[in-house]
Amino acid sequence: MSDEDALIKKLLDKLDYLSKEDKNQIRNAIYYIIEKHKNQFRKSGEPYYIHPIESAIILA
Repeated sequence: MSDEDALIKKLLDKLDYLSKEDKNQIRNAIYYIIEKHKNQFRKSGEPYYIHPIESAIILA
């Protein structure tokens, strides 16, 4: 399992209250974001998309 997959699983595990279709839509949106921002990095060197996904995990 890749780091991205593990992060997505962590988020989706917190979203048990959503339907399977809603969770699939979120998964697809995250993969889209990862693809579109794959060459963007934060000053720390961390991929750009990590922070928004981790924020979503906290808010879930």
